[in-house]
Amino acid sequence: LYNENQRIKDMLPLFEELVRFYPKKRYWTQLSGVYGELKEEKKQLSSLEAAHDQRLLNKESEYIALYQLLMRAEAPYKAAKALQYGFDEEFVERKEKNLKMLAQGWHMSQELKKAEPLYKEAAEKSEEGELFVFLGQLYLATDRYELAKDSLKLGLEKGKLKDPVTVNILLG
Repeated sequence: LYNENQRIKDMLPLFEELVRFYPKKRYWTQLSGVYGELKEEKKQLSSLEAAHDQRLLNKESEYIALYQLLMRAEAPYKAAKALQYGFDEEFVERKEKNLKMLAQGWHMSQELKKAEPLYKEAAEKSEEGELFVFLGQLYLATDRYELAKDSLKLGLEKGKLKDPVTVNILLG
């Protein structure tokens, strides 16, 4: 009834009580949604993370939301770990967008060995060259210049780059 009447704040104590006494996936995700509606992002993250910790999440959209909330909370390692779990359990599809997110999470966590194969897989699925540029920059950061050159050239060949001038400078 509260939901139908747009009384979001009145829903909050009910969901908090439900997760306390009946910790089901549905209640945790709904509680997270209520916090999201109330613009309480930290609590939204906490409730979705609690559902993940209890291994209740089983949808791609839930893992993407958890990843995005953790990244906004400046926790890229936790974000990458959560999304990696989604991949490992096959809740998250291995498509370009998802692979890129996971690669960026590992990259921002300084886990370059984990990011590299994901960037490569995502770049091969992409119709744009931007991911090959990311991969080239990763190779540059790890002093593998020949691989960097090849990757940056592939990025230029695929095209649709935001800044091809910078890519040419990197190649130089």
